[in-house]
Amino acid sequence: MRQLIDTLSGVRRLASASGVLLVGRVAGAAASFAFAIILARTLPQAEVGLALTAISSAFLASVIITLNIESGSIRFLVAAREAGDAETASGFIYFGRLLLVCIAPVIAGLYVALKLGAGGADQAAMTICAALSIPAIGWLRLSGSHATALGKPAIGSLPRTALQPLLLLVAYPASLLAGAPASAGLALGCFLASFLLTGIVQFILLRTDVRVGPARNFSARRDWVANGFFMSPIVVLQEYLQHGVVIVAAIALGASEVAILAISLRFISLVRFGVLAVNMAASPGIARAIARAEHDDRDRQLRAAALLKTPAAAVACLVIALFAEPLLGLLGPEYAGGGAALAWFTLIPLASAFFGPNQMLLNISGARSWVFGVSLGAIALAFLAIPAGAALHGVEGAAMAASLLFVCWEGALFLVTRTKFGVDASFFALLGRRG
Repeated sequence: MRQLIDTLSGVRRLASASGVLLVGRVAGAAASFAFAIILARTLPQAEVGLALTAISSAFLASVIITLNIESGSIRFLVAAREAGDAETASGFIYFGRLLLVCIAPVIAGLYVALKLGAGGADQAAMTICAALSIPAIGWLRLSGSHATALGKPAIGSLPRTALQPLLLLVAYPASLLAGAPASAGLALGCFLASFLLTGIVQFILLRTDVRVGPARNFSARRDWVANGFFMSPIVVLQEYLQHGVVIVAAIALGASEVAILAISLRFISLVRFGVLAVNMAASPGIARAIARAEHDDRDRQLRAAALLKTPAAAVACLVIALFAEPLLGLLGPEYAGGGAALAWFTLIPLASAFFGPNQMLLNISGARSWVFGVSLGAIALAFLAIPAGAALHGVEGAAMAASLLFVCWEGALFLVTRTKFGVDASFFALLGRRG
C-alpha cells in the first residue's frame, strides 16, 4: 500500500512538472500538422513531398553541426552541477557553441552543393533556406538540452517544440494572404524565419540560466565528443525518427508518395511528443537519483512516468488506428490511401511508452557502446528494410518496415538496460516485474 501511495504521489508531481511540456509539445505537433495540412491544400502533392523532405534534411543535418554533443548534457552537466564544478559546466556549454560556429558553414555549404549539383537548380530558394535553417536548429537543440539538464526543461524545450511550429503556422498562411505565390520555396522561407525568431526568444529566456563563466575547463572534451558520436544514432531514431524515415523512404518512393508518408508521421507525432514530454520532465530527477545511487527513488520515478504516459498513449493510438483512413482523407482524397500506413505507425509511440526511456537511462549510465551498437544496427537495417518495403508495397510497406524496426530497437534497448543494469523501465514494471 505504501508503495502504491508513493507511486501515485510521484505521478501527481510528474504530471505537474510535465504538464506544461506535454501541452507545449502537443500544441507544437498540432501546429506542425496544421502547417502540413495547409501545404497539402495549397501545393501539388509532389511539391509537398519535396518541401517536407528538405525540412527533414535540415533537422538531421543539425545533429551533425554540434557533433551531437548536447546529448551529453543530461550526463555531464548534471554531474558537474552535483559536484559544484562550475568550470567544467561552462566549458561544456562553450565547447558546444564553438563546434556549431565552426562546422555549420561547412555542412550547410555541402548541402547546397549536393542539392544543386543533383539537378535541383529550379528549387534553389528552397535549398538555400533549408541550408540556412541548419545552424538555427542546431542552436536551439544545443541550448534547450543544456537548460533541460540544468533543471529548466520548460524554458529549454517550449521555444523549439511549441513556439517555432506556431510561428511557422502563422507565417506561411500570412504570406499567402499577403499575395505571395504558394511554393515550396515560400514554405522553407517561412520555416527559416520561424527558427530565427525562435532562436532570439530562447536566447532571451535562457540568458541567466545557461551562462558561460570566465573560467572554462575543457579537459573532458574527448569524452564529450565521444559521447555525442555514440549517441548520434539514438538521437536520429528517437528525436528525429520521422525525418529519418522520410529521408530513407525517399530512396524508393516518389515525391507524391513521400508526401503521404510524411503526413502520416505528423499524425503520430501528436501522441509521440506527449510520451517524450513525460520522459523529458522525468529525466533530471532520474539523473540525480542515479548520480546519488538512490535506486529506490529512481525506480519510483520510472514507475510514475510509466503510469502517466502509457495508458493515455494506448487509447490515443487505438483511436488513430481505427479511424486512420478518414483522418487522412481530411487532407484530400489523394491522401486517403495512406490509412494502412498510419495504422502501422501507431506502433511507434506504443513501443516508446511500453518499453520506457531506456535510451536515456543508458546515456546517463555511460553505456554508450551498447547504445551505439544497437542503434547503429537499427539504422543500417533501416536503409535496407524501408526501401525494400517501399519497393514491394509502396507507402504501406515503408511504414510497416519502419514501425516494426522501431519496435525491435526499443525492445533491444530494454533488454540491454535490464540485463546490464538490472533496471526495468517498462510499463510492465507496474505489474511487479521490476529488475
